[in-house]
Amino acid sequence: MRWLQLKTYLAANCSTPVQYPTILTLKSSGMKKINKLILLTGFLLLIAACKKEDDPQAPDNAEAEPTPVGEILDYPVTQNIGPDGGTITSTDGKITMIFPAGALSSNTEISLQSITNYAPGGVGNAFRIGPGGTVLNSAVTLKYNYSDAEIAGSLPMFLKVAFQDTNQIWYDVKSYTVDTVNKSISVTTTKLFTYSSSGKEKRSSANRNFLDHATFLDLYITPRNAELRIKESKEFHVYAIEYHSADEGSGDEDALPSLPTPHEVGQNTVRNWSANGVINGDPQYGTIVANGTSSLYKAPDTKPSPAKNPVQLTAEIRLWYRDPVTGQDFNNLHITAPILIKDDNHDYLLRLSYLYETWAAAINFWKITDIATMDIEVRNGVVTIANIKNYDGIVTPGTKTSPYGDGTCTATWLEEDGWKGLLNVTEAEGLILGLTDPINNSLLLLTIKNTGTTTPKFKLICSGNDQVLSGGDDFGSQEYNYEFQLRDSTQRNSIDPNLIVTLESK
Repeated sequence: MRWLQLKTYLAANCSTPVQYPTILTLKSSGMKKINKLILLTGFLLLIAACKKEDDPQAPDNAEAEPTPVGEILDYPVTQNIGPDGGTITSTDGKITMIFPAGALSSNTEISLQSITNYAPGGVGNAFRIGPGGTVLNSAVTLKYNYSDAEIAGSLPMFLKVAFQDTNQIWYDVKSYTVDTVNKSISVTTTKLFTYSSSGKEKRSSANRNFLDHATFLDLYITPRNAELRIKESKEFHVYAIEYHSADEGSGDEDALPSLPTPHEVGQNTVRNWSANGVINGDPQYGTIVANGTSSLYKAPDTKPSPAKNPVQLTAEIRLWYRDPVTGQDFNNLHITAPILIKDDNHDYLLRLSYLYETWAAAINFWKITDIATMDIEVRNGVVTIANIKNYDGIVTPGTKTSPYGDGTCTATWLEEDGWKGLLNVTEAEGLILGLTDPINNSLLLLTIKNTGTTTPKFKLICSGNDQVLSGGDDFGSQEYNYEFQLRDSTQRNSIDPNLIVTLESK
């Protein structure tokens, strides 16, 4: 059992504060046998000195259970990496594997693929690496980039890495580095492709030719990212993945701890709840009815100001810990989950960005960019659109010369004042759908009409001959229909592959 989970367990089940010996700040993954013995002895003495209260939410024996194998979310990224080393990054940029020179003896087709995350306390997508059984001569690094949203309701110190073995049980990798400045967690090991639940065994590539890894949190508020309407209520709980430890009596220091199903922490673990720093909340930020490890939060009657929304729901945990950066000891801990308070009133900026990379005209291909914006106001289910702005289109480069027959042709874009480009919004309408169930179904439907546009006009001179004008044709009218959720966050939509539409909350 790692020191952090041990402290949480003791704090949650002792009726009076417990003084923890210094030895408990050691991590079990780095202990020698004598330290493990001291830790175990100290744990038993503390349990003996501590009067445990009846607490059905703190199980005496938490067991790991198999989970489904993750489903594929995108195409695998592959990279041929040889003895000189190299890197491979997932399509979403979240995962990077770094191979130093000499890590591989021969060229190897390394693969990396995003999959669904079924790990207990899972954060973000899981990822599959291959091929399984790859032999490493030196350690490689697997780095995962996390976002603030992904660890909402928790802290970076509770972010960990696990892998799923052939028995479909997840195991804590135990040794990782969290970089809170660059927001990443890294594992550096020679066993990345050969993990097994026991260090005495190597995973057989005949059983499975890949390894599934995931990040998880072992202490967090749930739900971790909530959206509530004014006056709406919701329960929040503190969950933990405790008791995950390797078999201390096996004598196998390479054995990896399995991850049991997350459970609600003991009633005495949470000292108090607060909303935007106010214990038990208030009418401005929402009120809280605390019940130990859980709380019933009721949103305020009106939406807080943008600077105070989302409301920060904080649980003060009865836990002694040491800050890994400063080394300072604390006798409590705060974990915070954001709650976005919504009503029927929203203010948006809609931005339409047109990009055509290969517009064919005047025997060349050109890049055309164009932009239009508008303000969208939603008040009690009524949509008002105003301040439609159309910006002049731009063609780049302005001039191109190409071979043509026995000579050359030079085409020049005629940058005429007021050219509307390929995007010219003349009308827009909005409608709210689903106000009878606004939390789940409220949608903002937009209809945008684009008219009065023309293709770009060019003059063409071939081998000194008189100029020829081309382009300037009627581009025609288009009607675009977009659907957005009625919420205060940035959303993007694209029906036409050349037109990206972004809805931003003001």
